[in-house]
Formats: sequence, structure tokens, C-alpha cells
Amino acid sequence: MGDEEANSGTATGGGDYDVFLSFRGPDTRNGFTDCLYEFMSNTGIRIFRDDEELRPGEKISEILRAVKRSQIYIPIFSKDYASSKWCLRELTCMVECARQSMGKEILPIFYDVDPSDVKLETELYESALGKHEANLGCTEVKPWRAALKTVAKIRGWHIKDQKQGKAIKDISQKVSQNIAIKKRDLPVDLIGIDDRIEAIEKLLDSDISDVRFVIIHGIGGIGKTSLAKAVFNRLSPQFEGHSFLSNIRESSSGGGVTKLQRKLVSDLFSFSLLETFDFEEGNNMIKKRLPTKRVLLVFDDMDENDQVLQLAMKSYLCGPGSRIIFTTRDKSVSTKTKLEGLEKKILMGSTKVFLYEMKELHFDHALQLFNKLAFNTDVAPCDLDLSREVVELTGGLPLALEVIGSHLRTMDKAKWKSTLKKLKEVPLEKVQQSLKISYDALGYEAQQIFLDIACFFVDKKITNAMYLWEACDLFPEVEIVVLINKSLIKIDHDRIWMHDRLRDFGRAIVRQENIGKPGERSRLGFIKTALDVVRARKGTENVIALALWRSRHDFTREDFTNLMNVRFLELDGGNFAGNFEEILPELRWLCWRNCPPKLRANNFVLNHLVVLKLSGHITAEEWSGWAEIMVASKLKVLKIAGSKSLMKTPCFPELTSLERLVLKDFPRLTQIDSSIGKLERLIYLKIKWCPRLGGLPWDIGHLTALRELILIQCFSVRALPRSICNLRGLSRLVMEDTGLVGLPDSIKGQADLEYLCLANCTSLDSLPDEVGELKSLTELDLSGTTIKELPHSIWNRKDLTLRLNSSKIRMQLMSDLPRLEGIEDCWDPMVPGAVSKSAPKKLKQAPHNKIRCSLEISYEALEYGAKQIFLDIACFFVNMKKTEAMYVWEACNLFSKVEIDVLVNRSLIEIVDHRIWMHDQVRDFGREIVRRETIGKFGDQSRLWHPEMAPDIIQAKRGTENVEAFTSWKLRHNYKLTPEDCANLRGARFLELDGQNLAGNFKIILPELRWLCWRNFPPKLQANNFVLNHLVVLKLSGDFTVEEWSKWVEMMVASKLKVLNLAGSKSFIKTPCFSEFMSLERLVLKDLPRLVEIGWSIGKLERLVYLKIKRCPLLRELPQEIGSLTALRELILIECCSVCYLPDSIGNLRLLSRLIVEDIGLVEIGRSIGKLERLVYLKIKRCPLLRELPQEIGSLTALRELILIECCSVCYLPDSIGNLRLLSRLIMEDTGLVEIGRSIGKLKRLVYLKIKRCPLLRELPQEIGSLTALRELILIECCSVCYLPDSIGI
Repeated sequence: MGDEEANSGTATGGGDYDVFLSFRGPDTRNGFTDCLYEFMSNTGIRIFRDDEELRPGEKISEILRAVKRSQIYIPIFSKDYASSKWCLRELTCMVECARQSMGKEILPIFYDVDPSDVKLETELYESALGKHEANLGCTEVKPWRAALKTVAKIRGWHIKDQKQGKAIKDISQKVSQNIAIKKRDLPVDLIGIDDRIEAIEKLLDSDISDVRFVIIHGIGGIGKTSLAKAVFNRLSPQFEGHSFLSNIRESSSGGGVTKLQRKLVSDLFSFSLLETFDFEEGNNMIKKRLPTKRVLLVFDDMDENDQVLQLAMKSYLCGPGSRIIFTTRDKSVSTKTKLEGLEKKILMGSTKVFLYEMKELHFDHALQLFNKLAFNTDVAPCDLDLSREVVELTGGLPLALEVIGSHLRTMDKAKWKSTLKKLKEVPLEKVQQSLKISYDALGYEAQQIFLDIACFFVDKKITNAMYLWEACDLFPEVEIVVLINKSLIKIDHDRIWMHDRLRDFGRAIVRQENIGKPGERSRLGFIKTALDVVRARKGTENVIALALWRSRHDFTREDFTNLMNVRFLELDGGNFAGNFEEILPELRWLCWRNCPPKLRANNFVLNHLVVLKLSGHITAEEWSGWAEIMVASKLKVLKIAGSKSLMKTPCFPELTSLERLVLKDFPRLTQIDSSIGKLERLIYLKIKWCPRLGGLPWDIGHLTALRELILIQCFSVRALPRSICNLRGLSRLVMEDTGLVGLPDSIKGQADLEYLCLANCTSLDSLPDEVGELKSLTELDLSGTTIKELPHSIWNRKDLTLRLNSSKIRMQLMSDLPRLEGIEDCWDPMVPGAVSKSAPKKLKQAPHNKIRCSLEISYEALEYGAKQIFLDIACFFVNMKKTEAMYVWEACNLFSKVEIDVLVNRSLIEIVDHRIWMHDQVRDFGREIVRRETIGKFGDQSRLWHPEMAPDIIQAKRGTENVEAFTSWKLRHNYKLTPEDCANLRGARFLELDGQNLAGNFKIILPELRWLCWRNFPPKLQANNFVLNHLVVLKLSGDFTVEEWSKWVEMMVASKLKVLNLAGSKSFIKTPCFSEFMSLERLVLKDLPRLVEIGWSIGKLERLVYLKIKRCPLLRELPQEIGSLTALRELILIECCSVCYLPDSIGNLRLLSRLIVEDIGLVEIGRSIGKLERLVYLKIKRCPLLRELPQEIGSLTALRELILIECCSVCYLPDSIGNLRLLSRLIMEDTGLVEIGRSIGKLKRLVYLKIKRCPLLRELPQEIGSLTALRELILIECCSVCYLPDSIGI
């Protein structure tokens, strides 16, 4: 080998090498490298090095093979090292081997170069690589560059201008120490473990001098031991002593604890205990010697063996800087309270304890591991792409992957499929044995709860289940903690989570109770099996729980005669018929979906029932049949849902034990019976989606035990009864998405209230000061509200967390901090829309003058039109809809479309959700410009925006023709504006009023007005001759009447009105005539609680492009004339719960591009919808009565987004959906979806598919694999979907 080649060389003899030396021969061979080689060889280290030249025929490939067979790599970087392509190839191979194999490491030596040279930050190595690229190309040199930069970051020896003798001694000692370590055996290919090692190392933090415990806990077979071994192998060289005690649980039996003790002493102190020493004497020896050493200890697979715990207790005596790792299935065995003396050390700060939960492998890592085991490759062969199904089956459990991968390795494709089918029903024996260890360690009660969860309660709320187990004397409060500590379950957001393999293991235990006779098993959860057993009357007294899904069957007493011990029963459809006396006497839990209106059973008394959940078309007339079930019971939980006809809740007086009551999905419910006040033990009341419910009864105040009161989507509830002050123990109050207009003053009596949610209460515009006086309140949610400012009492609360997502006040609060002043410090990054507890103080101290200079530069650079729009926004349009403001500016010839883009590009405004956002610093700067227009003569300013200033000027009649816009909402509500008040305001184009009136002759007054917004306007307009020829936007909110409409028509008859918003009238039964408004383009009808009919004249609005109707609960239908709106682009219908059908004429809206229906009583979508050829966006939300989408939906060839949310009766998508060739987003949430048709595979442009909370959906079709454009597939809380289709990998 010439000088160009790397001088790595060969060692004599076979076997692996301790060290591989990589060096540039001419630079160091006869000097430093030779000395290092001789010194290490004399200490017995086996080194691979060139003996001047390679043996005949030896190739670079053999040298690289030697690299792979070595444990430690020592590259010696000299000035010409990078000029050798052989050196660089060796180095690249070293980096790759160290990355892939645990225990291999690189120890670099920077001989006569600096690390910066190796990092390619200087010309020394960079120029050498440039020459290689010229000769060999960039592709080959690229990995060499990466390898150099990687190794340069490793801490090594920098011996440039240093004494070489001492360096050689230090290097030899380090190598000797590292190769002397007793490494733990690990699998060759460890996948997905690097991040976990890093996490453990971060917890251990070897650079800190305290003593640290890390407890790695998780289910059996999840990889705890492998992780501990990997960490041990990596860190043990850093400690004076180290010991790994393996498999303690098994080793500790039969005197094994003494052997473990002797091993610990031998590993740490290098001597053996005398045979005469007993266990206690050995512990005393450890106690005396341990404090002097910095050690790394691993106690693998800890259990509750008392002697093992005594041995582990001594570990807290380790010397400073020691690290102790426990692996365990039960995290409770090694908590700080079980380590004697440890708690005191923790309090003193000298010792820390950390828990690390071992989770299943990420899907990609699990897939890679399986492919390695089954095919010895990272990627499965294309003809055997069943790998994904296997990985889904294992749930990312490494042991299961190893067993199944090895089992399938030699099988062909046909045998794979049959084997997988079997594995779905019967888990592999080795995996079961591993999991059975944890199960066998449970007591009887915990085992029963575990099996209940595995069969019925995965992803179910734990609160209700606790009542069941408590009634069965299973002591759930104790046993649930045991299951959590043993990593058999988790509780997440009040729901029970269990690993898929544990779930299958639990179900396998039940199956093995009697494989041939299902009727002899304890739990029957499979649909077909359970139904077959009951119908064939083969059930026995062994059965304690069963689920009868899709049971369209009338059950008789004979079906259940032998099922005397059933305590849990779930049904879906069907009925009970006949005499049920003394049938199901032990039943504690009854959940009945699609229950019949009338129960046909008689004498059906369930004395022990504690949980009853009914969902179906229940009527008040037939309630007595259901009441009979409960009359003698100890019922604790009652949930009633889904009745379409129930207008008043039934009587509750007999349910004196009831603690939890849920009323849900009653579209016609208007009243809650006063007997609810007799439920003296009720602690939880939830009412959801009852859009016509007018309010809570006064008797709600008698529920003195109530802790949680939750109202969601009860749009007609506008107030809480004052009797709520009697609920002294209330800790959570939720009024989400209701019509609430205010909180009662009596709210201050809720001394224990901790959580208050008013999210999406859009009619709520203020909070009483009493809210700030709720001393226990820690969280307040105002998301989506229109509240503009917080009471002062809240600003003084340092312990209160605010949630303000999508609220008006959020914009205001955010703007109080300049973006460059660390606004993130005020907002909780983990919770969108949440303000931290320190936010109020920071907001008050926000600076206001740092950016003024740059703002003036930006403003002066604007054209006239952009300046006018900028000042309008600063004074009036912040957080208002851009679309409506654009009409005003267009009418004033300000070329708004162009100028808005200019303002956005200059960062003076932003458009967020179609609203105009401006930073408060920028807003104040704009208002300051207006203020400086005429200092001292406010009546000459162009815009009177200040709430105090404008009314004074108007009343003093000091306004001039310079005034272009003003607001007088601070004027007295009963004040009457006269012609004299406004006579000089001839140039005004923008006016806002709140509650005042106009009186007198207003001829030629406000002739240039374009915008009029009038809140709380009077029923009768007292002005006459008030004609606004140029008005384009009119927004009226108040209790106006149809009879007085003529006055308003007079105002607008000659106008060019483009936008009309009518809201808040309590007397409107029918809309007024719209015939005169031929220029109208946008119409909004909102908050009209008595509106029953929309007049036919709406069809005359030929230019209407936008129609929105919201919160009109009594509106029965849209008129057929709606089909005459041929220019309509958007139709929005929200919270109109009496509208059951869309008119057939909707098919005439050929230009309609967006259709939104939310919270309405929609029963059917007509076939004419298929004519909407330009419909791009279709959203249907909270329409529980809607049963299906018509086949004509497939004719919407322009549709790009289809959203279906909370439509619980929709079970299928029409086959024609495959015709929507342009569809890119499909969202289905909270539906009754049972099946997704095969035609979905035709949606070639579908990019985003989300399916959430569709519990009846059992599978995704194989055609899902044809969605070649799909980028996001989201499947959440679809508990019946067990597998993803094979085609998903295509």
C-alpha cells in the first residue's frame, strides 16, 4: 500500500479487535502512531494497524470489514489526513458503525490540526475535499464531509503543541477502561431507541453531583430492559463502579436475592462476600462501602419482594453523582415513599427521583423492526406488503414484533394471511406469557376490573364505570390505582386507555374460560357470539356481562332465564316483551341505544341498577314503562338522549339516589320538570343540544349537593335563575354556546367555584365585577365571546388563568404588547387562546412609543386613498369584517381592493378570518394623526372616534363639515338627535348610534352618509324626510316592528344599499317587504326569536350574493322564492331548529359556491341540491334528524370541501360521492356512520380525510388505497375500527 493509502493495516490472528487506528502514514506512522500502538499493545489491547503494507491481495473492503469488527475507533487527524480517500472512507464507515451499533464509540485525536479544520471551517481540509470532488464527483465526497463534521463534534484529545507522552498514557487508560466494562448483551438491530436513550440520559444528567433515581415503567415486552441495557452500556465508563442486576423478579425466588447481593458486591467492590455472611450482614457491608463510590446501578424487573426492596434501599447511600435505574411493571414498588431515608434527602435537594413511562414503538419504527426480523431488510418486499397489518396487530409492542416476525419469517404469503387471521383471535403464547405475569400478580377484584375494561370499557369514561364496580364490591378506587401502577391501563381526560395487546390478552383470557361453549364464559362482547348465545338460550349463570349490538329482536324472559348473574348489559335496538319478573336480578348497568319508544315488558324491576343510559325516541307518554325499571333501584347515573318529540322532561321524584344526570340531543325540549329539584344527591348535571330549552327551573337551586352544572348548545337559555346562589358547593359551571346575555349578581355566592366557562356565548358582552370576587376561581374561559373588556376585579387576580381564543378581548389584550416585546411570555404556548396568570400585570406595563418613528415613515409613504382607509380602520374598523367595510370605501371611490393590499404589505394591518386586525400601537398612532389635525378644535377633526369626545361635540353643535365619521354611542339612550345637532356634519359618511333616536325634519341632513350602524335603535323612528341617497351599509339591532318598517324604507328607498343587517327584534313574526332594495348584495337576519316566516319578496333581490339567517328558532322554512336569487354565492343557515327541509327551488341557485347549515332540524336534503354545479363548499353540522345525503350529491362536480359534523343519524355516504372528482377535503365527525362505500376510491384529488367519533364505523374500505393524492388521514375515537386496510400502504 502506497503513501496515498490509509495506514490502518491488519493485526495478526483472527477474532474481533478492541481498537481500530486510522491515520495518514507519512504524517504519523513512525512517530506518534507507533508510540501509541506500542503502548496500548503492551497493555493487552488488540489493535488493527498496518504492518507497513497489506498482505498480498488484501483490499480496502477487508479493511472496512475490520472496522465493523472493532469496538473503539481512533482516527488521528493530521494535516494531510483529508487528502487520503482511504482515510475518509474508513472514517465514514466508523461513523456509520457507531451510529448503528450500541457499544461502539469514536475517540478522535487532533494531532497537528484544530477541530475547526475537521469541521471544514478552514481551507486545510476544505481544499483537499475540493480536489476529491474534482476527481470523484460530489456524490461520493458528500458522506465524507458529513463524517468529518460529525466526528469533529466529539470530545477527544487535542495534542497540537502538547506533550505527547502524557496524551498517549491518557488515551490508553481511557481505552482500557472502556473495553474492560462488562457490556450487556443487546440485539444487533435496536430500532427507535435513540430518542429514548437521550431522554433517560437527560434525566440522569451525569454532570450533576446529586444522586438520581430513574424508574422506567411499562407493560411486559415493551422494551424496558433493552433500554436500560443500552443506557448502561453507554454511561458505565463514566462511573467508578457499575452493576446491572438482571431479571430480579425471577432471580429473587428460592434464595436468589442473596446471589443478587453477592453480584452487587463483586461488581462494585471487586471482592466476594464470605459464604458465612447472611443477607443482613451483606447489606451492612454495602451500607459501609457504598457512600465512598460514584456508581451506576440497574435493578432490572423489580417487584415487591421485601428482601429486594431492602437491597434497593441501600442505593440511596451511594456517593455523590451516582445514578440508579429501576425497570418495573409496577411503578409503585420503587416510589420515593418505599425507599427508607430517601424522602428526607429529596427534601434537602441532594437526591431526585424521576419516572419514565416506556411507550410502544412509533409505527414507522415498529414497521422497520418487523421488516428486519421477518425479511432481514428495512423495507418489506412489494409482494408481501402485509407488514403494516402485522404492525397494527402488535400495537408497537417490541416483544410481539419479535415473536410474530420470527414466526412468519419462513412462511409464504398464503400462510401469512391464515396465520394473521388466527392471531387476531388468539394472541401468540409467548406474548401472552409476558403479559400474564402482570395479570397473575393482581388480586381478584383488580382482575375482574381488568377483564371488564378489556371487553367493554376501552376508551369509555371511567366515572360511570366506577359506579358499576363500586356496586359490585370490587373497590375500584383502590384497584384502578393498582392497574395504573402496573401499566395495565391509563386514564386520559377521564377516559380509560388500554394497549391493544393488553386488550386482546384480556379477551383471550375470557375466551379460554371455555373455548367450545361461549355460553359458559363470563363476558360475551362479540356481536355474533353474544346474540347467538342469547337467541339459542345457551347462556349460563357464568355470564356476568354481555353486549347485544344490532339486536333488532324482541327478547323474551326465556332468552334471559339462565342469565341470572348478568350485571352488565348493552343493547342496540330491539325490545323486551312479556313478563320479566325476577329476570336479570343482578343487573347494575343497562345501556340501550336506539331503545324503543315503548317498553313492552312488564314487571321488569331492576333493584340493583346503578347506571341507566337510554338513547332513542322516548316519549313522555310512555315514560312510565321506563320508570318502573328504576323505581326500586339504587340508580346513581341516568343518561337520556336522542328523543325527537320530548318537549318536557319526565318527573324525577323517585330517583332519590341519583348523582349524575345527562340530558342530550332533544331538539324540541322546552322545559325541565320542576321535580328535578328533588334530586337531593345530584352532584353532576349536564344538558347538551337542547336548542329550544328556554331556561332552567327555579327549583334547580334545591340541588344543594351539585358540584358540576354544564349547559352546552342550549341556544335559547338567556339567563341563569337567581336561585343558583343556593348551590354553595358548585365547583364547575359551564355555559358553552348558549344564548346567555348576562350572569346574575348572585354569582358571587359561589364561593367554591373553580372553573367558569362561557365559551361561544355570543350574546354576552360584559361580565359583572362579582366574577373577580370568586376567590376559588382558577380558570375562566371566554373563548368566542363578544366581551370587549374585563372587569377591574379580574385584573387584580394573580391566580387566574384566562382562555380567550377567538374572542374580541383577545385581540385587545394581545395588542397591548408590541410583537417585538416578547408577547409569548403572556400566552400559554401549550393551550391556544390561554392567557397566563402573569398576563394582566404585563399588559398594563406595555410600552407605547418604540415604533412611532418607523410608523410615521410607513404612513407618509402611502397614497391618499390608503391614508384615508388606514385612519378609518384605526378609528372604527379594528376587528370588523373586511367585506362590509370595503363597500363603504368603494362607495367613496377609495379603490379599497388595491389600498388594502398596500396596508397589508406594509404590515400596518392584517386580515385574520376575514376581519381587520391592527396592533394597538398602530391604532393609537392613527388616532394621534387625527387628533393632531386641529389641536384644541375637536369639531374640526375628520373622525370623532373617542366615546366621550364625540357626544360632547354633537350636543354642543360644534361639529363641522370636516367631520367624516363619528360615533355617539356614549350619548344617553333616550337622547334625541335633532337636525340642528347634525346640520354642520354635511361631510359625514360614517355614523354609529346606540339607543338614541332622530327627531324632526331631516331633509338634506347627512347627505353623504354611507354607513349607518344603530344598536338598540327605537321601535319607532321620529325623524321625517330622512332620505339617505348614498347609504350602502345599514345595520339595525333592536326591537323594531313590521308596522314601523315604512319609515326605514323611506330612508333607503332612493339609496344604493348593498348591505342590510337586521337583528334583535323580539316582535318580528314575518320579515318586512324587501322589494325596494334592488341593489342589495348582502342580507343578514339574526336573533329574531319569534320570526316564523320569510316573506316572498326576498325573491326580488336579484343582486343578492350573501344570505345569512342565524338564531331564528321558530322559522319553519325558507320560501320557494329563494330560488329566484340567481346571483347568490353564499347561503348560511345557523341555529334555526324548526327548519326541516330546504326548498326544492334551491337547485336554481346555479352560482351558489358555499352552503352552510348548522344546528337546524333538517330531516332531508332534497334531490335538487344536485343542480348546484358551482358549489365548492358544503358544511352540515348538528343536524341530528338528517338521515342521509341524497345520491344527487354526486352531481356537485365543483365541490372541493364536504364537512359532516354531529349528524348522528347519517349512517352511510351515497355511492355517488365517487363522482366528486375535485373533492380535496372530506370531514366526518360525530356521525352514525356505519360504512364508507367503495366509491370513495374514485376521489383522486382528495388530500385530507378526517373521521372522528364515528363509533359504529367498523372499517375503512380497501379502496382507500386508491386515494393517491391523500396527504393526511386522521382517524380519531372510532372505537370499532380495529384495523387499517392493507391498501393504505400502496
